[in-house]
Amino acid sequence: MTSDPFGLIGDLLTISLSTAVPLRIMEYKQRGGPTEEDRERTRAFAEVLGEKGDILQFRGAKKGETAAVFNGLADAIAVLAFCPGGVKFRGERWEANPEPTTDAKGADGEASDTV
Repeated sequence: MTSDPFGLIGDLLTISLSTAVPLRIMEYKQRGGPTEEDRERTRAFAEVLGEKGDILQFRGAKKGETAAVFNGLADAIAVLAFCPGGVKFRGERWEANPEPTTDAKGADGEASDTV
């Protein structure tokens, strides 16, 4: 039996991120958004993900190793969600500050410029 990176494990990763990322986005919003230090940590995490990303599929040998990579990924996605247009990962889009639409209808059926 071969491992399917886009099967159950990928689905579990997507489900887990769908909870973790919005919570981190909310934390960043409460702090006024990501700092330069947060952005630098996200840049550095790209190397970690390249070296250890398979841990998300196959678990790490050391206790807490998989959790550390998952938490780094969720944090990086949350920081990237503050970029214009947000970020897309595994078919999901996270955007901390979506552009308001002017064609949205309010509760009274009238057009509204807020989301």
